[in-house]
Order: sequence, then C-alpha cells, then structure tokens
Amino acid sequence: MNPNEKPQSEINDDVVLNQTQEGEILSDEDNELITITPSKQEECVLLISQNCFEIKAAYLENMQLKELFIEKKQNSSLVNNIYKAKVTKIIPGMQSAFVEIGPDQSAFLYVDDIRNYQFPDEIDEKDLVEPPSIDQDEDSIQSLSLNTNDDLGNILVASLQPKAPIQSLLQEGQELLVQVSKDPISTKGARVTTRIALAGRYLVYIPKMDQVSVSRRISQEREKDRLKKILESLLFHQIDDKKERKIEGGLIARTAAQDCDFVELEEDFLQLSSLWQKIQSDMESPQLTAPSLIYKELNLPLRVLRDLSSMQLKKIIVDSRDLQLELQHFIEKYHPDMINIKKIILDGSDDLFEKYGVDTEINRALNRKVWLPSGGYLIIDQTEALTSIDVNTGKYIGKLNFAETILNNNLEAVKEIAYQIKIRNLGGMIILDLIDMEKQEDKDRVRTALLESLAEDRIKCNVSEINDLGLIEITRKRERDSLIRTICEPCFYCQGNGYIKNAYRMTQEIYKELSIQLLSIPSVQVKLEVHPALFHSFGHDSKNLYQNILDLGQSLKKEIILVPKDTLHFEQFLYSAFIP
Repeated sequence: MNPNEKPQSEINDDVVLNQTQEGEILSDEDNELITITPSKQEECVLLISQNCFEIKAAYLENMQLKELFIEKKQNSSLVNNIYKAKVTKIIPGMQSAFVEIGPDQSAFLYVDDIRNYQFPDEIDEKDLVEPPSIDQDEDSIQSLSLNTNDDLGNILVASLQPKAPIQSLLQEGQELLVQVSKDPISTKGARVTTRIALAGRYLVYIPKMDQVSVSRRISQEREKDRLKKILESLLFHQIDDKKERKIEGGLIARTAAQDCDFVELEEDFLQLSSLWQKIQSDMESPQLTAPSLIYKELNLPLRVLRDLSSMQLKKIIVDSRDLQLELQHFIEKYHPDMINIKKIILDGSDDLFEKYGVDTEINRALNRKVWLPSGGYLIIDQTEALTSIDVNTGKYIGKLNFAETILNNNLEAVKEIAYQIKIRNLGGMIILDLIDMEKQEDKDRVRTALLESLAEDRIKCNVSEINDLGLIEITRKRERDSLIRTICEPCFYCQGNGYIKNAYRMTQEIYKELSIQLLSIPSVQVKLEVHPALFHSFGHDSKNLYQNILDLGQSLKKEIILVPKDTLHFEQFLYSAFIP
C-alpha cells in the first residue's frame, strides 16, 4: 500500500458489532510480554490470534463471544480487492460473464453489476438484497447490493433507463476494472462488480455516481442535513445559484461521520480521491496487463480493527509481538484517536482463544445439537440448499401451564438461534421449526423476540411470519463460507451423508449376495469378512439376523466362517474360499 494513501474501508461500519462498551482498561506501559487474567468487569475486548495456518479475530462483550472471523493464510478474503480484469466468456442466456482476475482465477460478473445506478438520499445499512433479475419491469425501481459488507447498506436504486443486454455492454477479450464483492463460496467463484466503491473511515467514495447520501443510522435530521451540505461542498463549487462540479463521483457519509467537522471529512475525501486517481492510472498503464491486481484489501487483523474505528473499543489483546507492532503502526498512522496504542496488549498465554473461552464456543457452534439453558435443545442441519433449525423441549417440562411452557421454550430458542446464525455465519435460506403455539399473541411475542435478537446482526435478515405449521423462513445474505465449511470438510467415511447403512440392511445385502455366489465357491468352508463393528453386532444385537446367513450356508452345504477385518468400510464385505 502506498504510505500516502488511507486504506480502503470494507464498506462495513460494523463488521464486529455496533455496540457501546465501557470498562476499566489495563495498559502495558513497556509493551512487555505479560499474562492477563480475564475479568468479568471488562465490557469490550478484541482478541486477535495468528499462527502459521490461520488468523482469527474474536469480539467479546462481557466476556461473551459476539463476532468471530477465521481466515486461512493460504486462502485470504478477496472482497474489496480491485483488479484489471479480462472478459473471457459472455453467457447471454444468464446475462452474465466470466472475467479473469488472476492466473487460473475466474470471477462472475452479472449484468446488473455493470449498469449505472443511483442511490437514495439515505442508506439503510442492513438492507442487503441480491441484484434484480433482468426479466423485471424496466420501469420499476430495483434494489441491489454494491458490495457485500457495506455498513451503509449498499442499496442502490436502479435508474429508469432501459436495460441493455450484457452482450451489448461487453465483448470477449475486453479489459475492465472490477472490484470483488463476494468471496468464492464452496464451488462458486468470486463475484465482481464494475461499480468501484472506495471507503475511508468517514466516507465512501463512488467514482461513477454523482449523488450524496447519509447512513440511516444517523438519526438526527439536523445532522443529516449538515453532512449532506459538507458532502456537496466537497464535490461542487457554489457559483451564485449554480453548482459546478469539482470532481466526478458521489459520496456517502458513514455512521462514523456523525459530529465530524469539515476538515476531518475533507481529509478523508482527499485521500480517497487520491487513491482513485492512482487506481485509474494503473488501469490505463500499458505496462500493467490484464489480469492484474491493482488494489489489495487489508489483512484480517487490520480489516477488523479498521471497521471498529467508530466504536469505543477498550482493549485489544494479541498473541504475537509482530502483530502488536503492526496494529500499533496502523493506529498511529490512520486512526490515532481510536485507542491508546498502550492498550494493545501482548498476552503470553499458549492459546489465547482457549483462555478466553472462544474455542469452547467454536466447538459448540460445530455441534448439530445445541442445548438451551432450561433443558430444551436445537437441531441444526446445514445443507447445500438451506439450513433447518428444529426446536425441541428436551428436558424442559415447565411448571403448570402447557402453553406457557411452549412459549418460554420458543422464546429461549429464538435468542439462541440468532446467536448461532451469527457465530456460524449461516447464509441463504434458514427454516426454523418452532414448537406449535395456538395463541396468535404467543406467536407474535416469539417473532418479535427473534427480530430483536437478529437486530444485532450486522447482516440484514428478512424474517417471515410464523405460518400454520410453526415454521419461520429467514433469508440472510451469504457473504463468505460458514464456520463449518471454513474449518471442516465432509465426512470421508459417510461421504457427507451423515449416516451409513445399519446392520439390518447390511445383513440383507450379504444374504442376497451369498445366495447367488455361494455355489460358485469350490470350498465347503467360506470365509466372510466384515467390519469389526458389524462382526460385534452379529455376535450380539444382530445375532438373529446373522443366523439367517448361517441357515443359508447350511442349506447349500457350506460352512460360513465369520472374520473381522478393520480395513473394510462398514458397508463393505468380502467372501472367499476359506484356507486354514
């Protein structure tokens, strides 16, 4: 990164959580290696840990995990990277194109990520929606996402101009400037947009727009008007009653811009416009051939810290001296008023995440069954199409009133569900199967509780009403791989099915195979090799089932000799002539 440039913000004001924290601060005056004992009095802590495999960041409030980020070092996020790309294939039937952004690295470009759009005067930072489909009415106003992580909402309203097909906008071999808006997920490649957005601490600069807007999280109308006037003065000269543009582009005031003066906002804007000029220069340079990386996003520790810049962060605890120095340098250079660098503390613990209980929460978030405090539990199943969450009473029997028991269990469940959705980073469609409630007022209470719990989520969630079957549908934008897909892989033994054939089914398959093949074996004695677990089952729980196989052999004048073989899969078996 050019030392004179301010780093681009990830268009997300609340990557870790938008809350207010207070508490006593422990400082390390000499930056010496120390060991810290967790204190329940601490309101807000940011933990950052790295090793040769991965980088992890966890935001704790009252010593409870609120936000978690894990990034593999060999597979870091591409979001907000800017590339000089080349169009490799246009697909008219999908109104999309594939562009090359690096060696053997293709990205997906949708037609509505090329067209020009306008954004409203106020931006709701959570209204994240997918781009509109091209078969919608041309005269309708659509909403779409400029970038996946925008604290400002990235809601751009489509202009009323007729929609041109992608084949008239692009051609194969064409070079264009793109920004990654969505990381590769599972088998899907990265998603890119031509609408570049450069975000600083207070502002977002969108070079191809010509409007100003303010985050809806700034609630006071007077403050909104003040910020809009400042933004307009940064973009336009006021000559009599006319405005003359000073520089191309549009601006959005982030939540952190509240109460900032003109000088602070101007400095932020000048750094962003300087960054854009450099990007344009690199794009036009013949020495830089496509595909090439023009701007690289910050690494995870700096990215998380940058996105906390508008919050009252009290303490940062790291486990690496190099990381401590990197964070101190970043704060001194770009956010000197964010936090005293003496409060970036080096902790000498062997495992920082284990010490503060984060590993326990991670392991809990990997379980299919999640217990609730009162004895109920959730069953969470994540599939390719959707995630289902089933609510059960379990050990919770309530007191006297059955309806009250169900209500309390559901209220407790939706709070935990909102937490699990956030920590597991579940995306797409999520179906909640609540315990049936008869009273409409109970349903309303549970849905309201769910909405309140989801309100803390930095990613917009759309929540349906509770239907007659007790189901709620939640849609949540899929920004990156879920926690399970980040640190786990499908079971090699069951091949991701989650189950294997039982002893009853295996006995039938063995019986069917032997009934056909036994007579072709010349030996009187036949060796039947099975998995040790099935061998044990044939001698105990499934003894009667195995007797059918013995009876088959006897009817064909064959002696079956059962042998365990631990190299076999449970669903495999072998048979051959027995050789003593």
